[in-house]
Amino acid sequence: MESKEKKWTIILNPLLALIFGLTVGAIFLIFTKKNPFQVYLLILQGSLGSKYFISETLIKATPLILTGLGLAVGFRGGLFNIGAEGQLLVGAFVAALVGFKASHLPPPFHILLALGAACLGGAL
Repeated sequence: MESKEKKWTIILNPLLALIFGLTVGAIFLIFTKKNPFQVYLLILQGSLGSKYFISETLIKATPLILTGLGLAVGFRGGLFNIGAEGQLLVGAFVAALVGFKASHLPPPFHILLALGAACLGGAL
């Protein structure tokens, strides 16, 4: 019997969170005199309205999805981490900075140096 309850909670919890989030967002939109249905439709069109918008959504979401997956592995192992998105952004910034400043190096070393700098920047 417990497995049936667990299956329902796996489906019901995200669904309730989505409904709650949309409702709270709609309340704020109503206070700002915006039509929530129009705003949510524009969000859908802007993220899934064409092949271009879908690809842009995936490009922007992929680093955050991978960050979340990395956190999930740590949580499963009993580690607790706050600030993974900040670590991602700092690591990306440091990698870009080192990659720009060390452009004179051969490509294999250049890539390894930028990756190492990203790891150190995110860790700090």
